[in-house]
Amino acid sequence: MATLGDTTRNTRRFVIGFGAFVILAVIINTCAGILSCNSLGGRLFGCTPPGLVPVSKEDRLFGDLPLINIPSLTLAPTATPVFSLETQTGKLPTDLPLFSYVYKYKEPRQTLTSRDEAISQASSLGFTSDPVELNSTELKWLSPGNKSLTLDKISKSVLLESDFTKNNDAKTVKPFTSYQSTYESTALSYGLSTGAFNTNFNSAKTTSNYLIYDDNYQLKKSKSPDTTEVVLVNFYKKFQLDPNTVVTTTNSNQVDPEKLTEVLGINPKIADTRIIMGTNTSTIYYMSSKNWYVEPASRGVYSTISVSGAWDTVQSGKGSLVYIKKLDNDYIDPEYSPLDVANFYVIDISMKFYESLNFQNYLIPIYVFTGNARLKDGSNAEFVIYTPAVIMKDTSK
Repeated sequence: MATLGDTTRNTRRFVIGFGAFVILAVIINTCAGILSCNSLGGRLFGCTPPGLVPVSKEDRLFGDLPLINIPSLTLAPTATPVFSLETQTGKLPTDLPLFSYVYKYKEPRQTLTSRDEAISQASSLGFTSDPVELNSTELKWLSPGNKSLTLDKISKSVLLESDFTKNNDAKTVKPFTSYQSTYESTALSYGLSTGAFNTNFNSAKTTSNYLIYDDNYQLKKSKSPDTTEVVLVNFYKKFQLDPNTVVTTTNSNQVDPEKLTEVLGINPKIADTRIIMGTNTSTIYYMSSKNWYVEPASRGVYSTISVSGAWDTVQSGKGSLVYIKKLDNDYIDPEYSPLDVANFYVIDISMKFYESLNFQNYLIPIYVFTGNARLKDGSNAEFVIYTPAVIMKDTSK
């Protein structure tokens, strides 16, 4: 027969054993959460959720990536900017990818049919006269109405220009009826149907702005849609950035655009590929298309530089300042005067792709730091800074 002491001891052993079991269960559950496929820890240890691309090991398909020079605007000689982090949380983001795709461009090459292909493309754009050979790669056409077309028969880049600053149709303010989306869809359709845009633009991000002329026939942002004279449409190609993101096909030509990341050029506000069109949407006054083609299937997986490492690069002044303008200045204005910056306040940090001014072999991811700057005269400015998100080496040595 068990005594009172035996019962007490047995009860104590049960309580201790049960408590240990609970603690062990909590520890196991916590570790499982830390190492789950959707957590940072899980990704560090190589867990791959169902349907996602395994990236626990880099394939570094292209080996060491060559250095890419991202030009930077200069500040006033007296500028001594101090950087501050002013994100919503007051901290660096924790949701940026640990791995990223790097894509390879199809290297432009001249073939026996390059000239004929350029002539055929010019015809689709309405230029049927004989071209003038500007140099070994560029052909130029002229047409009535002060329009010209320049095609690079190797890179397939397109430049359509017209002197629309003196065009009565462009200068006449017309009743405004179209939505911005109408201009964007019309311009994208025009670029794709004429071959001025390659298939990389099928999922492009488009933005648009209403413009008007000042007294010097320079374009600036219109204060009201009703006074719009021409519309600027920007096109930003988009590709998958994070290998751990599932991209589902929505139709035969496109993928889910919300899962793709845009490609920025040296000016994040004005794309290298853009169209200026009349408010009736039937007249294209200007078109610039950097028609380099990225092979979607030719991509490697590279680990990304930590966001804290990128932040250190920016604070040390080694980032590329690609845009800075006073808030009361028009971003369309191409003129730039070095500003005397006292403080850079970083409001947002994201990861995009970068396409350089000159042909590069690879489409690389970059960190994009945006925010406001305080100048020493007390005025404010908006700025954008780029820095590579993957390690790049000088392979020329």
